[in-house]
Amino acid sequence: MVDGYKFHSEVASAQVLAELIDLRLGDLPAETVIVPIPTVASHIRERGFDHMLLVAKQLARRRQLTVADRILMRTDNLSQHRLSAPDRRHLISKSLVLSPAYDQPVNDDIPRSVLLLDDIWTTGSTMIRAAGLLKSAGVRHITAVAILTQPQ
Repeated sequence: MVDGYKFHSEVASAQVLAELIDLRLGDLPAETVIVPIPTVASHIRERGFDHMLLVAKQLARRRQLTVADRILMRTDNLSQHRLSAPDRRHLISKSLVLSPAYDQPVNDDIPRSVLLLDDIWTTGSTMIRAAGLLKSAGVRHITAVAILTQPQ
């Protein structure tokens, strides 16, 4: 289902994936904001849509939450899916950053609770990097969710 969604524009799957996440997800603090892991810009152009932003919006609608897709940003156009674990860690350490508006010593706009959302967990490098960035910006509570896990 995820491959069909990502690579064959089966956008109706976004609602099903959001439903599945919602069914498995426990209670969240009321002020939780959904932060999707940013998709590589070239992939958005190829697909014609940002697959995880669409799932985030569907989940936000179900949970009556807000989506904040501008807190994190990608600084590259490189795909990780064929990289080794060390190469993934190296790439993501340089390519996933806080957006300049949130990369401030004191930031009152940063949410206190975040649901971090990604499609595939392979090594955990992306989620670990994203969570570290969010913590450094002042987020106090992070729940990380991936749609599926993939062996390395």
